[in-house]
Amino acid sequence: MNRDFLLEQSLKLLFPLFLMLALLAFWRGHHLPGGGFIGGLLATLALVIRSLPEGATRNKFFTGRGGEVLLALGVALAALAALLAPLMGEPFFKGLWMDAFTLPLIGKIHLGTPLLFDLGVMIAVTSFGTKTILHFLELD
Repeated sequence: MNRDFLLEQSLKLLFPLFLMLALLAFWRGHHLPGGGFIGGLLATLALVIRSLPEGATRNKFFTGRGGEVLLALGVALAALAALLAPLMGEPFFKGLWMDAFTLPLIGKIHLGTPLLFDLGVMIAVTSFGTKTILHFLELD
């Protein structure tokens, strides 16, 4: 197999950058809509470009059952976020919030069901996107 050293090294450098952008987009969705989906697409991009130098079939986690299990976990987290409010006597999909706490250098953190929903969406989009793209790369 002919490997391009420069391509491998540059993709290794881009991998953490795309993961940081994915986490930034995810955290943005904690206060504004869309963070989980966009973060999932960026995480998919990071995982796919990380798999490119070795070949799609080398990523055993997503080409095996791991991607399907992760997809089910993401959908389950998103569903749990939607169903927690009715269990507390509130309307379906109402956002529930915990008390805020403060982290040094970051500031005040608010945890709630919108963050849980975005996390589920991010996991589901990342696993579905990565498994699908790597599957199509295998066919060639």
